[in-house]
Amino acid sequence: MVLCSLTLLTGSAVFSGVGVGLAALGVVLAGMAFFQKPDAPKAEAPPAKPAETTSTPAKK
Repeated sequence: MVLCSLTLLTGSAVFSGVGVGLAALGVVLAGMAFFQKPDAPKAEAPPAKPAETTSTPAKK
């Protein structure tokens, strides 16, 4: 908002053109972000199998 106000209050046509261009770019980016579809949910990995190891006797 402040950038747009400063741009429009200056007498230079270059600053005004840059301000209008950046505002238009911001509107386009906001529209793309608003209408973007969310990512599909990712498939979860199957649960891990317990390890098939032999038990070791407890040390005394």
